[in-house]
Amino acid sequence: MSAPRPADTPCELCCFCFCSNKAKALRVLRARLYDGQRRAAADFVSGARRAAIGSGDRSERVRTYNFPQNRLTDHRVAVTLHALEDLAAGGAAGMAALDSIGDALAMKLRTEQLEELACEDTA
Repeated sequence: MSAPRPADTPCELCCFCFCSNKAKALRVLRARLYDGQRRAAADFVSGARRAAIGSGDRSERVRTYNFPQNRLTDHRVAVTLHALEDLAAGGAAGMAALDSIGDALAMKLRTEQLEELACEDTA
């Protein structure tokens, strides 16, 4: 008597069972297929998470808060404000400081969009 050898040809996965029970061999094959799909999904999610988080290197910083020097630096647009206490207090001066960072980010975005349009026009 030969042992059942069910195979899933799209995945090129074969399950060889040393028992004569075909149902058990199919359960083993189904478990291996499920495990492969689960690992692929987990790898995809962890890859996406790693790409979103980045390496955590200092060069990837967005903003630096230096409380002893009362300084806030936004590294995306190279804006430094010496109004960290006002920001923490939430007053009008702090809101004005946040507006200046927002304005600088909006200007950078517009500049990048205009550069992309200029590149498309020359192509």
